[in-house]
Amino acid sequence: MDSRGRFCMAVEIVAISPRHVLAYGKKWLKRSDGYYYRRYRVGPRKANKKVTEYLHREIYLREVGQIPDGWLVHHRDEDKGNNDVSNLELMSRPDHNVFHSTGRPTTDKQKQAARENRSNEWAKQAWFPCVCEWCGKDFQSRNMSEKPRFCNTKCRDKSRYRTDPRRTYAYQKARRLQSAG
Repeated sequence: MDSRGRFCMAVEIVAISPRHVLAYGKKWLKRSDGYYYRRYRVGPRKANKKVTEYLHREIYLREVGQIPDGWLVHHRDEDKGNNDVSNLELMSRPDHNVFHSTGRPTTDKQKQAARENRSNEWAKQAWFPCVCEWCGKDFQSRNMSEKPRFCNTKCRDKSRYRTDPRRTYAYQKARRLQSAG
């Protein structure tokens, strides 16, 4: 029993794959941001609309009670995969926004300073010498997470088109000479 005298049972959530769980007899998919959700259609066939339900909201509704309009279900530990009833709490939208914006720029002046700081960080990055695989031209790039192979999109596209040996210029020229001679 909870503090209000209602019977509460623990929610059984079973992982059926890395991205899917089973709760309340329904299959829930994990989004890239960590929330579990499910979508389904409601209404007559031609006029039906898609409905999206989130697992943390469903758990709160079934275990605690109604969610008033304009209120959000917040994860206390900010782990969206932890949908335990004790980890969920109601927050008004303004309070939720303030909670998640602490330490982030909120005024226009702060946002402008953050933009300038990001652009300065990009400008401080070093240039690395590279050689184009297609045309052999030397060029410079800041992207070293994966070394760039081509100096521009034209060289990249040409290399994609000409990876088939029957499409290369040398092959085509040899074929023309062979048929002419």
